[in-house]
Amino acid sequence: VCSIGVIPVLREMKRAGIRPGAMTAFALAAPLFNPFSLLYGLTLSRPIVIVGFIVGSLLVVTILGLAWDAMVGRR
Repeated sequence: VCSIGVIPVLREMKRAGIRPGAMTAFALAAPLFNPFSLLYGLTLSRPIVIVGFIVGSLLVVTILGLAWDAMVGRR
C-alpha cells in the first residue's frame, strides 16, 4: 500500500469498526513496508540497516497504537 492508497483502506477499516490505535499503526506502517520501498532501501544500504529500520519502525508504531488506544479508551 502506498501513502495515498492508505486512505481508502483506513475508511474501510473505520467502517468495519477497527480500533483507532490499530488504524493509526497501519497508517504509519503500511507505506514504510511497501515491498518496493524495502527493495529500493536494500539497493542503497546494507541489509542489517534495513532490518534495524524494520524492527525500530514496528516498535514505534506499535507503541504509538497502544498509546492512542489508551488515550481514546479513557474518553
